[in-house]
Amino acid sequence: MSTLLLPDFRVKPIDDEDLKPLERFLFSQDLGYPGYDKWIKKTCLPELYFNQKQGLAVIANSVIIADIIFQQHKQLPETLEIKNLRIDPRYRQRDIAHFLMKQAEVYARQTNQEQIIADFRAGKPYSKELLKFILFCGFQVLFKSDSLYDDSHKDYIIGKQLRQAA
Repeated sequence: MSTLLLPDFRVKPIDDEDLKPLERFLFSQDLGYPGYDKWIKKTCLPELYFNQKQGLAVIANSVIIADIIFQQHKQLPETLEIKNLRIDPRYRQRDIAHFLMKQAEVYARQTNQEQIIADFRAGKPYSKELLKFILFCGFQVLFKSDSLYDDSHKDYIIGKQLRQAA
């Protein structure tokens, strides 16, 4: 009888000891965003360190294979903004991204957020599949804008209403 080799999955909040492994993981998952390297070093990691951003890491056999990073939106009250969701290509199609999105939703509800928003690039090879995934998760496209990052692409701005505003 052969033995199945299954990874040892663990999901945990990102803490200080995860920052170096997370940095390596994020650099390996660049999707062509302008200034992505700078965002990792100068914004994302410091803001995680100082708890301005929160996130979850999925670890398989002691290596980060997925993440979701989110924060309280800086201009929109009671809005959680997803800043980064990456899955190592070798671990896609296992419902990890869906699980992480649901965990962000749980966090948003626990912190009394009314909605979740995010953005992603339109016109990229992955955009069509990502849009299907986003709709499956209960989000809707709020609008398509000129690029938030450069002039070369349009961006989808997506959102999910969690409760009605008072």
